[in-house]
Amino acid sequence: MAGGGGGEGGDVREAQGGGYGAINEKTCTGGRASEASLLMHATFGLDHYPNYLQRWRMSDVEALEEQLRAQLDKVGQEKEKLRQKLAASSSFPCRLATAPPLQEIWDPRFLELLDEDGRIRPARLSKVVTEELDGVYSFPLLHPAFCQQILQCNEDFAAFVREQGLEGTFHSERPAVLDLMRLG
Repeated sequence: MAGGGGGEGGDVREAQGGGYGAINEKTCTGGRASEASLLMHATFGLDHYPNYLQRWRMSDVEALEEQLRAQLDKVGQEKEKLRQKLAASSSFPCRLATAPPLQEIWDPRFLELLDEDGRIRPARLSKVVTEELDGVYSFPLLHPAFCQQILQCNEDFAAFVREQGLEGTFHSERPAVLDLMRLG
């Protein structure tokens, strides 16, 4: 597809490793980054410029339409996988499905940083920020007891997955996802 500018594949040269590629080219599964770029460019053009496709060749418009249908099919497949995961995990009895009071979620030192409107007061931030490494900072956010509850919920969910025989349902992904644990 050449519509909207750019060439068909550009100036891709053989890489030292014997393969072909370009700067920013995907190495993961799926299409080439250049194809995704054309789809994003075309979608932006359709949303922002009247009669955007009027200058394209009909064959390029049809190729775009085919690629968009293929993407929509992928969305449908991912949606079905998600539906199956959510259905499989819906009976998990998470103890944290009902949020505890804010004082039990947030570290007290973090709560001291907030003003009456719930915004962080920058002047107070220096009291709790620690420079772990050069240019790497940390500060307390979650209450340690709440962190332990999340870890326990994670362990409970992993046991639930094993007990229910759901390992294959998650397609080799790590099943401890907060949404599936009903914490999202």
